Amino acid sequence: MEKNAHWYDEQCKKLLSNKKIIVNILKREISEYKHLSEDEILKLISEPQFNRKNQGEYLETRNVEDYSIQGELIVYDVLLYAGLPDSDDAVGLIINFEAQGSMPNYSVLKRGFYYLSRLIARQKGHPFGFQKSEYSKLKKAVSIWICRTDKKRKGMLNVYAIQEESRGTQVRFPKPEYDVMQLVVISPDDRMPERKGTVEFLSLLFGQVSPAENVIERLEKEYGVMLEEREKKEVMEMCNWSMASRLDGIEEGRKKGKREGKREGRKEEAVKIARKMLMHGQSAESVCCFTELSEAEVLHLKETMNSVLLS
Repeated sequence: MEKNAHWYDEQCKKLLSNKKIIVNILKREISEYKHLSEDEILKLISEPQFNRKNQGEYLETRNVEDYSIQGELIVYDVLLYAGLPDSDDAVGLIINFEAQGSMPNYSVLKRGFYYLSRLIARQKGHPFGFQKSEYSKLKKAVSIWICRTDKKRKGMLNVYAIQEESRGTQVRFPKPEYDVMQLVVISPDDRMPERKGTVEFLSLLFGQVSPAENVIERLEKEYGVMLEEREKKEVMEMCNWSMASRLDGIEEGRKKGKREGKREGRKEEAVKIARKMLMHGQSAESVCCFTELSEAEVLHLKETMNSVLLS
């Protein structure tokens, strides 16, 4: 199961490095981009990239290692350098995406601020940052954390940013002088009404319980995310394997079975998942891998389903 969870995490990172998905999130949550068209944003996130391959629909910016502090390596799930409209600078924003399986035990906010601090600090001496004391060239850093299966905070979308507060003589600085970091924490919710906000968009990708075909159709019709065949296959694999609430159910079934000395709950959940996967054309090998049912059990289930259809 640990191997499967690792595969799922990597698929989440891959989706978050898809240009079409990035654009959809940035247009809603980054104030600098809200007035731009999707094509304009696409150009800004595509052109400034460096030290990576930019092939097709994905930005090769996953699992980026940060050695800026000796002995304190951190790895960003997705990291990209983006331009700003009406600016000649190749980089105006540094954007980080982090996908969490659930709200972790540690403070996700403080970890998010730590990541932002590292993204700020690593700019000194960086080719796209600033040299010596040229702090005016500091770029804004944005970190977006997606906590995929947080039951207690479903539907949450919280934004944290630096604000100016004048308590003495009313002196105002231009916003770009202090607006240098932004933290966004989101928890998808498959129960949300069918709207077109960021939470609903991410719920389709990470928190949905609908068949994969419905997810792909909604992505295309409601959000304009037109996927290539290869991308559709990846979304289908994720949907059929996870169906986040189903994953929670099978895991809960395992815990319950262990506590009560029963295995029926876990087996029933696995069979439900297997049946849905087979209905959506997944191979017996994939079903065995994701549900941990034996090959004989999966083939028997497949034969049973076929006989029902033919009868």
